[in-house]
Amino acid sequence: MTKTLCAIGFLLIATAAQSSDGGNSGTDVKSEIVARCKAQMSEYGHVLVKSCIDQDITALNEINSFMSLTKELPETDKTKSEYNAITSRCLEQMRSYGFALVKSCIDQDVKAYKAIESY
Repeated sequence: MTKTLCAIGFLLIATAAQSSDGGNSGTDVKSEIVARCKAQMSEYGHVLVKSCIDQDITALNEINSFMSLTKELPETDKTKSEYNAITSRCLEQMRSYGFALVKSCIDQDVKAYKAIESY
């Protein structure tokens, strides 16, 4: 599972970095986002397709930032493993619906985790 989490993290981080400089890896995820948004939103017009794409790219960058912050936590911090598990689960379950929903899943699960830990 740790290898899977690392692979997902590196994929997302590399994708965000390369998408801004034209790298091929970023193009793959960007193509995934564009294709999904066109398929799901084209009947509503170009404005909503563009909005979907913009929201997913923003969400992907925010997921990458969260994963970078999580990576900096010490290995002994149980929050690190919880956040990695949350991120992995949300990516696996929600990616086909777009990165905006992946981010929402992560945000809500992290909030719930913090609330449970405060009891």
